[in-house]
Amino acid sequence: LDEVEGKSSFVLSELLKSAITSTTLIVNPKGIRQYKVSNWCRLWFTTNNKTPIKVEIGDRRYFVVSMLPTFLNNATYFLNLENYMKRYDVSTAWYEYLMSLDVLEYNFTKNRPVTSIYNDIKEACAPNALKYIDYIVSQFEIKHFEDPNNQKQLIMAEQLFKNYVTWKSDTNHKDEHNSTSFGRALTDIPGISKNKIAKGLQYTIDIITIKKYFSDNNIFGYTKKERCINDVQMEILNLENQLATLKEELPKIEAKKYIQLVINNC
Repeated sequence: LDEVEGKSSFVLSELLKSAITSTTLIVNPKGIRQYKVSNWCRLWFTTNNKTPIKVEIGDRRYFVVSMLPTFLNNATYFLNLENYMKRYDVSTAWYEYLMSLDVLEYNFTKNRPVTSIYNDIKEACAPNALKYIDYIVSQFEIKHFEDPNNQKQLIMAEQLFKNYVTWKSDTNHKDEHNSTSFGRALTDIPGISKNKIAKGLQYTIDIITIKKYFSDNNIFGYTKKERCINDVQMEILNLENQLATLKEELPKIEAKKYIQLVINNC
């Protein structure tokens, strides 16, 4: 597909995903009963657009590379390349090399290369609600930079949605979320939970869990190094919680030991 651009490919995103992974396709000609054929399609996209296709969080299909401008507008180079690729010995060598590769046990979904431009496109395609949560995380880290143990934020649902509307206006993001659909979008994000209290619906935003989710999906600049830091922070918090519990239980344990000692001495 040549000169792919986001407006058209986004509309067809579900059909493209099906065309990539389905083993069969339905042919439905006019006036004839539809029938199935084997799907041998391999889709290649070329484009000059920065966001040509919809790459979702958790995508398992696409591999994206960016070409270097080294030979841009170099007609002589591309003419020589074209003539070279037309040679029988070249195509034969290329075929034999590909056939020599053992791919029976290779998992293309898990092991395909992940490039920076792939992550950039995925980040650009992220839902606005997720981008807003990234903004919350960044602002929270600035505010609590010197207090790493403070990793949760509590906020009322009404206030959170008002803040989201303001953020959209300030950053020129557009969507048609109302408070209900915004709440549904938040439920898909790990680290965000809600519960009813006397004042209404309250959200808990777990910063560490969200940052791990970002780093697991390589979005918003979070990397494996960031994930390691998050894991250490999580372990520290767990140890601190265990220590707090132990401090509460220790007097009870000492009291039981004292009572048992008195009983034994009677």
